[in-house]
This record gives sequence, C-alpha cells and structure tokens, in this order.
Amino acid sequence: MAFLVQQLGLEFFLVLCRIGGCLMILPGIGSSRIPPRVRMLLVITLAAAILPSVTTVTGTTRLAESDNLLRLIATETMIGVIIGFSVRIVVAALEFITSAIAMTIGYGGMLGPAVAESTPQASLGTFISLSALTLLFTLNFHHAVIASLVQSYQLLPIGMGLSAEAVLTRANNLATDGFLLALRLGIPFLAYGIIVNLSVGLVNKLTPQIPIYFMSLPAVLLGGLLLAAFTIQPMLSQFGSGLLALIAR
Repeated sequence: MAFLVQQLGLEFFLVLCRIGGCLMILPGIGSSRIPPRVRMLLVITLAAAILPSVTTVTGTTRLAESDNLLRLIATETMIGVIIGFSVRIVVAALEFITSAIAMTIGYGGMLGPAVAESTPQASLGTFISLSALTLLFTLNFHHAVIASLVQSYQLLPIGMGLSAEAVLTRANNLATDGFLLALRLGIPFLAYGIIVNLSVGLVNKLTPQIPIYFMSLPAVLLGGLLLAAFTIQPMLSQFGSGLLALIAR
C-alpha cells in the first residue's frame, strides 16, 4: 500500500511540473491578472484529470532518488514550457505586429493598459489582442493544449529524458512559423504604410512651403482605421486557424 501511495504521489508531482510549466506561459491563463490561487487550483485539477493517462519508463525506486528526481523535475517542467511556448510565441508575434500596425497608421503614440500584461500598449493593439484572445477561447484552443499535454505522455513518458537539440529545433521552428504568420497578417498595413509615406514624402518635396506631414496625419489615420475595419475579420480568422495548426503539430 505504501509503495502504491509513493508511486502515485511522485507521478502526481511530476505531472504538476509539466502542466504548471505549460500554464505558466500560456496566453490568457498564464496572465499576471489572474490570481495565483486560481492558476494553482487549475493546475491541480488538470493534473488529477490527466494522471490516469500518464505513462512512465522509470521505476518508483529511481524516481525517489534525489539526483534523478531533480533531473525529472527539470525535464518535466521544460516539456510543459515547450508546449505552452507553441502558443505563446504566436501570440507574442501577434502583439509585435499589432504594435507595428499601430505605428504604421499613426496610432502608436496613444498608449494604454495591455490586455494580459502590465506593459503599456497602443489602443489598436490592445483591441486586436483582446479580440484574438477571445477568439482563441471561442475556438477552444485550451482544449487543444490539454490534448497536447495528454498526448505528450505517449510520446515523452516520465523518465524518458529530453534532447537539447530537439528542444532548440522545436523552438526555432515555432518562432519562425509564428512570426511568418504574424507578418502575413500585417502585410496589408505595412504596404499601406509604405505607399502613404512615399506619397507624403514626394508631395512634401514638391511643396516644401506647406507642412504636408502634419496636414496628412488625419487622412493617414482615417485610411488606416478603414483598412483595419475591413481586414480585422479575415486577420483574426487566419490567426486562429494558423495557431490551431501549430498546436496540432
């Protein structure tokens, strides 16, 4: 009986490490605006639900060894961080491109509180980030993350270990795909900014006596907001489908 309790307790603790590492950086759930007690309760609940599907390749005696236990804690936490990173990197890329979009259309100077972080963010970026986060929960991306956590125990059982080369390759691929996705979403605004700035610069060269730059700011801002009104729906749709595709890999 004591052997089973020890085995169950050690496996439950290691499951907590993997799930806690994932939820620690997961967008929305890992936000600093959510109380730590709520996040801890969620981690414990998910660990209790996932525990029956956990597989291990290490015996209980080896799990109890101090050196091996410390290595397993670090490995399990790293696996969870990688799973959460697959979502976090895409959301970070979206926040980056929304800041670039706000600066391109002349809306970047008006900073306000961000949605999930404490750092200031442009109002347009906050609106797009909030819409994207709401869309993710509407598409049940947290269910996909939980499914990835469950499947991770089939691919990487407790005690199997983790290759540093595989971790770096995975992180590099996720960062590349995430920022390419964000770049595709921001291409209309970047093209708009290039065309408008070239046009304003050319007119300013032709008529240096008139402050064309200051006179064109309202028109540039209006055109950017109109472009955002027509493109934000397909932008969020592509973002949601692209993120779910990255999670499913």
